[in-house]
Amino acid sequence: MNGKAQGYILLEVLVAGVVLLAMTASMRLYQQAMVTEEIDAVRTAGGYLAREELSRLQWQAANEGLRAGQVGWLGAQESLELNHGRYAVQADVRQVTEDAWQVVVAVDWQSLHRQGKLQFSRVICRHRRDKG
Repeated sequence: MNGKAQGYILLEVLVAGVVLLAMTASMRLYQQAMVTEEIDAVRTAGGYLAREELSRLQWQAANEGLRAGQVGWLGAQESLELNHGRYAVQADVRQVTEDAWQVVVAVDWQSLHRQGKLQFSRVICRHRRDKG
C-alpha cells in the first residue's frame, strides 16, 4: 500500500469513531429525555388528582358541609394508578368559621424512577342562598 491509501484508511477510522461517539451521546440524551418525560407526566397527573380532590371537597362543602380532620381520596380508586405511578391523596380539613374550611391536599406518588409530593392549600367557603 502506498502512503496515500493509508492516510484515507486513518481518516475513515477517525470519522467512524466520531460518528460512533455522537451516536452514543445521543442515545444517552434520549434516555435522559424519556426519564424526564415520565417524571413530568407523573407530577402533572398528581396535580390533576389534587385538583379533583379539591373540587370534590368544594362540592361536599356546598351541599353537606365539611368535617374537620383527615379525608382520604374521594374519587375512584382506579384513578390512583396512572402513568406508571401510584398515588396517595390525603386532605387535611380545618374549620375556620361556620361556613369556611382551610383545606390542605397532599398527593404522594411513587413512579418507576422517582417519588415525590405535592401540596395545595385552599380556603373553601359554603355560600348560603337566601330564600325569598
